[in-house]
Amino acid sequence: MKKDKIDYKREIIAGITTFLSMGYIIIVNPLILSNAGMPIGALVTSTCITAGLATIMMGVVTNTPLALASGMGTNAFFAFSLVKGMNIPWEVALAAVFIEGIIFIILSLSKIRENIINAISMNLKYSISVGIGFFIAFIGLVNSNIIVKNEATLIGIGNFMDLQVLITLLGFVLICVFVKEAIPSFLILLLIPLTYNISSGIGIGITFYVIMSLLYNFFRKEYVSVSPIIIVLSCVFVLKLLLSI
Repeated sequence: MKKDKIDYKREIIAGITTFLSMGYIIIVNPLILSNAGMPIGALVTSTCITAGLATIMMGVVTNTPLALASGMGTNAFFAFSLVKGMNIPWEVALAAVFIEGIIFIILSLSKIRENIINAISMNLKYSISVGIGFFIAFIGLVNSNIIVKNEATLIGIGNFMDLQVLITLLGFVLICVFVKEAIPSFLILLLIPLTYNISSGIGIGITFYVIMSLLYNFFRKEYVSVSPIIIVLSCVFVLKLLLSI
């Protein structure tokens, strides 16, 4: 480590930033896959374990500072197209995913996968990415009741006076503002209060305040006093949340 002149502080900050920027997957992936009837507690656990093991292997085996986690897009195809669309039991669909993974490993060890990727034009690659993005956005709009079922036109606009719709629109506006201001880890900090039930709002508010204060102290090099009682309460709330999963 000393020979390579590694800056420990920079490495720690980079690790924390990477985790916070990808932390939304811990919430979004189980929420999407739970639509297939899978237990959300097991989904949260498996999402964390697989991401942790894959990232550790990436560092140990390849010595590359890359974090790996579940991909957004394939999970939506699994839940809505395979399980709900084709009425395939999620256990059978998981078996198909396992077989697909083995085939993909075999293709990756050979030149076949690389040749297939190189044969696809860049325009088609961009189109696939945009299509997946629109698909996930459409699912979000449906789940938030912004888009609803309409017998005449198949889909229609929901009621904009509905509380769920208003909260979703508020979250979208906040995301746009935070992206413009380049606030670190804004997405995971917004997902927690906007996707959990209102009855836990006090605990979420306390935890959110503690996280924001600690991040401010860390990145701004300034000190914001946080009462030990508030820190203890936030830890208790997080522990309660984890035990209830």
